[in-house]
Amino acid sequence: MCKKLVCFVTFVLLLGLSSAALATDYYVSPSGNDNNPGTSPSQAWATTDKVNSMTFSPGDSILFEGGQTFSGGLIFTSGGTPTSPIILSSYGSGRATIQGNLKQTVLLVEHCAGFEITDLIFRGSGNTRQYADLGPDPYLDFCGIRFYAEDGAGVKFEYIRIDNVEVCDVTNRGIYFNGLGFSGFKDVAVTNTVIHNVGNEGMNSSTNWPVKQDSYEDFYIADCVVYYVTGIENMPTQSGNGIVFGGLNGGVIEFCEVYNCGQFNIAPGGGPVGIWCWESSNIVFQFNESHHNKTQGGDGGGFDLDGGASFCTVQYNYSHDNFGGNLIMQFARSRYAGDNIFRYNVSANDGTYKEMGCVTLYSGLRGEPENVEIYNNVFYVGPDSSPGSSAVAIWVWKGGFSNVNIRNNILMAEAGKRLIYFETLGGITFQNNCYWQSGEPLNITDGGSTTYTSLAAWQAAGQEMLGGNPVGIECSPQLVNIHDRPNIGPHNLANLSGYKLKSSSQCRDAGLDMDAEFGIDPGDRDYFGGSIPQGSYYDIGAHEYPGGGSAPAPDSTPPSAPTGLTASAVSCTEIDLDWSNNGESDMSHYSVKRSESTGGPYTQIISNLNDSDYSDTGLKPSTTYYYVVSATDTSSNQSGNSSQASDATDAYPGSIIFQDGFESGGLTEGGWEILGDITATSAAAYTGSYGARLRRGNMEKALSTEGYTDIRIRYMRTTIETWALMVRWFDGTNINPIECLVGDNSWELVDIVCGPSADNNPDFKLLFKEASESPQGNFAYVDDVEIWGVGGGGPDTTPPSPDPMTFASPPA
Repeated sequence: MCKKLVCFVTFVLLLGLSSAALATDYYVSPSGNDNNPGTSPSQAWATTDKVNSMTFSPGDSILFEGGQTFSGGLIFTSGGTPTSPIILSSYGSGRATIQGNLKQTVLLVEHCAGFEITDLIFRGSGNTRQYADLGPDPYLDFCGIRFYAEDGAGVKFEYIRIDNVEVCDVTNRGIYFNGLGFSGFKDVAVTNTVIHNVGNEGMNSSTNWPVKQDSYEDFYIADCVVYYVTGIENMPTQSGNGIVFGGLNGGVIEFCEVYNCGQFNIAPGGGPVGIWCWESSNIVFQFNESHHNKTQGGDGGGFDLDGGASFCTVQYNYSHDNFGGNLIMQFARSRYAGDNIFRYNVSANDGTYKEMGCVTLYSGLRGEPENVEIYNNVFYVGPDSSPGSSAVAIWVWKGGFSNVNIRNNILMAEAGKRLIYFETLGGITFQNNCYWQSGEPLNITDGGSTTYTSLAAWQAAGQEMLGGNPVGIECSPQLVNIHDRPNIGPHNLANLSGYKLKSSSQCRDAGLDMDAEFGIDPGDRDYFGGSIPQGSYYDIGAHEYPGGGSAPAPDSTPPSAPTGLTASAVSCTEIDLDWSNNGESDMSHYSVKRSESTGGPYTQIISNLNDSDYSDTGLKPSTTYYYVVSATDTSSNQSGNSSQASDATDAYPGSIIFQDGFESGGLTEGGWEILGDITATSAAAYTGSYGARLRRGNMEKALSTEGYTDIRIRYMRTTIETWALMVRWFDGTNINPIECLVGDNSWELVDIVCGPSADNNPDFKLLFKEASESPQGNFAYVDDVEIWGVGGGGPDTTPPSPDPMTFASPPA
């Protein structure tokens, strides 16, 4: 080697060693002094102002004393490198807290990267839910951690690590990657981080839509928990998302849990989802749990591949008890949305409040999604859905699909729910799925008047056919316990044993070989971590039964009907039932049916009961109810009905706390808070001269129920060509749905008992909202609103029973 080259190499090595040697650890402590050099705990600085006044070099560390709180945000305009990052962390015992002043962003990093942020708490000034409080630029400021980049050359700043961090009490976004002008960030990891009590979004990357530029690359999000991201009250666009990425190429989100988000979102055209992406590609969601997410407007679901998402995979996730469902969508003007996979997931009791499916397919104007594979999932529509939700296992919304295939899935629905609802099936194929409707014929409905009530009818319509031969099965999938829906945490997903196959399941060895039949690699494991296949064939559903082999031939003999049914009223809202199983040895569960007329017709109110008793609650006072019970054995054979039993509920011992028939001709006299086009008008009257007309707006009544229990809400309502009338009540913490009514053009009485959280509550609120898609000609009418309670020294009286009438043509 020549001497000049040796000298140059030596210089470069020495330069690297010199840079590392010059890296400095700086300390910050409330007992320090900003005039100190800051280079040791005994010579620490005191404030964040001092930190902000300094310029740091790659490799420097800024360490805050653990267990202490430091007031004022941090701002960095220069960073480190991937090999010599700037480190922000704590020293001593515990984690330090950086407390933002007013509504400022707590940690702002501008036009740079090269950071490791660990073992810190970033706390804002409070989780404000009002949109107006966000100021003139509500989409940018007031975050917990915000990385901001705007560079005309489109630079992607590299290397960010966030680990063991907590972000809370911020108005806007918890962690926000904000690239503008084609700039952004790459090589980013957020791990072991908790985000909670946030207004707008938990974790987010924004994109330059509709420019459709990938501003971010190679993100890894793991072992994070996001909860109570409330959404912003009165914000015109969606808010309340847990984890959402836009403009990302290449990312993995795994082992995360998102729950109880979106409560105050009101945007009707779109809404929050637990974990989702849009205008992104090559993203994997796996081993996550998303549950109990909410909305007052659109969406409110678990997972979502939204507009412009391509080459993405959603696998091994658990979604349950969300207001909305899981989404695979496309909207107008987005780039290509397709080549996506949704496999080996469990969706249980999603769509509890919204009209959505465990999976909802939606197509915008571009005629996509396309090339979508949905296989080996469990979709269960449980009994807990609200009466107005119209929950469904799979909902195909609008048309324009291409090569969307739904195979090897278990589709289950309780009585009164739906398995499939579709407006069109062009480009969508169902093959080899297991269908089960508890105690009823199948409910597969198109957008018109056709309902397919059997697999044979569905096959005659052209579905569930392969190579000209019928496929699929219609029977109970024989899962261990579908009502066991615990919140289990993302590292315990394999413990969701209720959705495993029993040895008697006809789904064993009944699945299609995705690779051999269609050239699709299904992966090497099922939802629970078991290898696939077990034996010679694949199974249907998210579980591969150990050891392979098909189920034994099913028993076809139905059990005897239960005997000795008795019904006994215990209050004005509850009747208790008891019966005998008649000595059957292979019982699986019981189903209870109810009617308000002797001899029926009966409506199934509960199934999958393991015990031979049941308490029917939420009933109307002074009303006679009639019951029958049936039994189902382990081979899904169902008995006939038991003999009928009946009793009448007690009279209601309460008094009126609030009532308003709007007879003053206004709304202020009743103390209503109004937002939008809400008026008192004779056109909305059910009784008297006036009622309330709602058009794209909210009306809310706040009152105290202190001194009262057994709170009861009664009102009359009808809708005219409206998209939805949503009615909820608020207990000071949670929004509780009463109904989400799609227009029915008829007056009906709604009469519900709220539950214990409404009792003795100074923060009780009743909320009505009309959410039409068009501001013209869509109305909801409400009249004769009453709130009752037991206690308060009022007279004992029974609420009147109005005689609801139905209009053939409701008044304009």
